[in-house]
Amino acid sequence: MLDPNNPRFHDLPGWQEVPEHLFAVPSVQSTAYQRLEGADRLQIHDLRESIKTNGFIPTELIVVRPYHEGKYIVVEGNRRLAAIRGIVANAIDPENDEVVQSLQTIEVAEYRPTDDPIRDEVNIRILQGVRHIAGPKQWGGYQKAHLIADLHDRLQEDWAEISQRLALGPRVTARYYRAYHALKDMTEDEEYGDFVRLDLFSLWDEVFKNPTIRDWLGWNEAANAFGDTPKLRTFYELLVGDPAEGREPSITNPQHMRAFGKLTASGKPLVLHRFLTGEISINEAERLTATDPAPVALQDTFKGFLESLAEVSIEELRTLGPQGVEAMQEIMRKLAQINRMHGVLVAEGFGVPNGDAA
Repeated sequence: MLDPNNPRFHDLPGWQEVPEHLFAVPSVQSTAYQRLEGADRLQIHDLRESIKTNGFIPTELIVVRPYHEGKYIVVEGNRRLAAIRGIVANAIDPENDEVVQSLQTIEVAEYRPTDDPIRDEVNIRILQGVRHIAGPKQWGGYQKAHLIADLHDRLQEDWAEISQRLALGPRVTARYYRAYHALKDMTEDEEYGDFVRLDLFSLWDEVFKNPTIRDWLGWNEAANAFGDTPKLRTFYELLVGDPAEGREPSITNPQHMRAFGKLTASGKPLVLHRFLTGEISINEAERLTATDPAPVALQDTFKGFLESLAEVSIEELRTLGPQGVEAMQEIMRKLAQINRMHGVLVAEGFGVPNGDAA
């Protein structure tokens, strides 16, 4: 039987974990088969055509484990079994089809359980992971992270052992683990959890590649959690939007997340505030935070402006025409606007209060 909890299904729309006692239910098996057939990335069609052309070449045996009543669950090889079933089911003349007849009986390897259920689970998960983390048909990031989290949290494997078993570097292993739990925490949020998709894992992975974003969210290494709750909730909305208000997500791909990292590191709180409030897009924010050849601090601009005003003579004021008066009034309005925006930033914790600047 196919494994309805195949790790490849975990980030497919609508997937939910199936209790083991229901594995043999026909509708459960049918759903597993349809998921394998329907996911383009699994390339079942290509595999099926290869078997029809070349025959089934068991370069690696399908691995099964006992279920009950003489049935077996596939541990490794669900794609191959689905391809074989598709060939047999769609054969026009199965009794005279050499390929179909050759597929009536195939050799498999049986995993025989030990007396330790936990050790069996470790062995099975490792068996799946070794091939699909570094093998030819690699799992996506979420599947890898899910395995790492299971080995560490449920099965009490230590970091060094997990990293060695899965042939992943310690930093990558730890990063996947943190990203997995950050996404899991988001799914449990009362306001945003219903809108979380597992493909958001790639965005959380980018978060843990970027120390600036982690610091902005108040990452606490000891607690393995983000400490700035208001910013975290703002960040959730950047990822999923606000469906109730009709707001679309602002960060939708890893490139956007990298741009957000540059934004949080730019030292331009006004641009950051405009992005967080939805006034500008991430692309516009990235443009506004692009490194200038010779950046000038705003306070230096103000100082230079004040020095110029100090040199204004009575004669210059006397001869100031209507256009000059209009420009002066526009400057005053702009300064008032900047002052109000600074007040908002300070109130929301993004700016330096008056008198505290160096």
